[in-house]
Amino acid sequence: SDVCSSDLFETGVANTTFTSESPLPSTAIFSGGMRGSSIQYYRDVFVSQSQDVIVIHIGASTPKSIYFRARFDRGNFVRNAFALADDTIAMQDTHGIPFTLMATAVCSGGSVKTSGANLIVDGADEVVIYIDIQTVWRKGSYNLKKGNVHSSNNFLATWSSDYALKKLCFAASSEYVDLYKDQVSDFGELYKQEKLSLTPSVEDADKERSIYIEDILSKGMEKSPTSNELYWAWCRYLYLSSQKKHQVPSAVSWGLWNNGFDSEQGKRGVALEMLDSLDGQEMPSALLKRVWRNGKKTARVMFGLEGFAAFDSTDLWGDSAPVAEDGRESIVPLGGIKIALFIKDCYERTMDIKSLRKHFYLIKGACDFFAGFVGAGYVLSEEEKVLVAELFEGALVCLGYLNMQEKNADCAKWKSLLESLVTDVKEKKKKEGFNVFEEGLSPLVYAEKSLSNMKSSIVRSDFKAGCLIIELLPSLAPAWKDGRLQGCRIKGNMILNIEWNGGNLKSADLVAMSESSHAESVTVIYKGKRYEAAFNGNSLDLLNVLPTTI
Repeated sequence: SDVCSSDLFETGVANTTFTSESPLPSTAIFSGGMRGSSIQYYRDVFVSQSQDVIVIHIGASTPKSIYFRARFDRGNFVRNAFALADDTIAMQDTHGIPFTLMATAVCSGGSVKTSGANLIVDGADEVVIYIDIQTVWRKGSYNLKKGNVHSSNNFLATWSSDYALKKLCFAASSEYVDLYKDQVSDFGELYKQEKLSLTPSVEDADKERSIYIEDILSKGMEKSPTSNELYWAWCRYLYLSSQKKHQVPSAVSWGLWNNGFDSEQGKRGVALEMLDSLDGQEMPSALLKRVWRNGKKTARVMFGLEGFAAFDSTDLWGDSAPVAEDGRESIVPLGGIKIALFIKDCYERTMDIKSLRKHFYLIKGACDFFAGFVGAGYVLSEEEKVLVAELFEGALVCLGYLNMQEKNADCAKWKSLLESLVTDVKEKKKKEGFNVFEEGLSPLVYAEKSLSNMKSSIVRSDFKAGCLIIELLPSLAPAWKDGRLQGCRIKGNMILNIEWNGGNLKSADLVAMSESSHAESVTVIYKGKRYEAAFNGNSLDLLNVLPTTI
């Protein structure tokens, strides 16, 4: 659409509208009985969560005016492209992981047919195209054995075709209007859980009513409250559109499927940034099991040590060995630290003690490896010492959460190693993040990073010794002088609603998530000063915690 507003992102539907001017007279068949020969077309695209397929709806202002030819194209990397039925086309390939890409069209008025591997629609009033792609990754034996199965690749591609066809048949039997309503309802519910509103200045309010996506992403718009709010909405739309409950997070756009076979993203794998995209709220247990299984072998074969080791690049197979080229990856496998601290962070956000207990074996495995790594005399840089120290510190904290300090035989050893590492780097400022590669991020990963950075300018939260620590408005940008953030999930299993004017706090409320336990004591940091409070009940007005003079 020409004009962007935050409301446009709330549906999770990508809308396109354009007008076609025909040189033919208005008596032409596609515009018979109409004044002039101008036709407005519109296209809606979304991924149906209920049917798990891509849905493309095409309509027009004039009856019988939709004509198009569609086909799949993947260059030379195609084993077979064909028409499966009069309304369905497919493309198979067996380079790497066998897969099938399939599309079927349902039209109102006009006709749909196939010619070779082309899908042809003539004179339709409206058309709905359903698209699905399936790989044998979803075939249990293929997944479990990392592709080492005895079936031929052609058979596996056919298996993918059967799976895709089944899903398209179910989707095409549904009414489009029902799929659209479900999409708007389901996505809107997620989108509205967290919302940022920024107040534009009076002089900019009128001229910023019409903004294009290119303007939102332009650095020249950085000082505009409207563009900042739309940028937030765009990032959140990307983030939510890439999520599927209980599935591997959105950074899979880096993993097994890339835009080229020599893609730098493919060489790097998912780079464990996938964990960041979960925001510490859901545990990818199956993926972590694969990393653990492979990581034990990496620790034993590469280093001759116990525990598990993983480098900072992996993929959906859970590969833990290094894959980077040209020396771009450290010989120190920092991925295990990333996983261990993610598990700790996940508990501090959700307060789910059962999940922490279930996944503590990964934290212990990472500590066992680095205890041996340090003891074997491997050289660590100053930055790496900081990260390893954070691992042992986090493990000891998790033992406290689990009340296992006295029972764990490794506790004293981890404390000793932590003290020696902290002594070595006591003057070293802690570095945030573990990512070796910062260039060439996928748009989805970039959106996730941007959301995190924007939130941290409004609120920062930590969880220590059973206490929730909140810093309010630590670093507001100039364009964020007046605004409101609602539904921001923070540590301690809490929701924060906050509003500010002129860069100063106007209101702030903490609300406990109802489904489980939450933090019971709160420390509020505002304008450099700390204030203590107890959290009793289900909510807390933080203005009552601060002095009335503020």
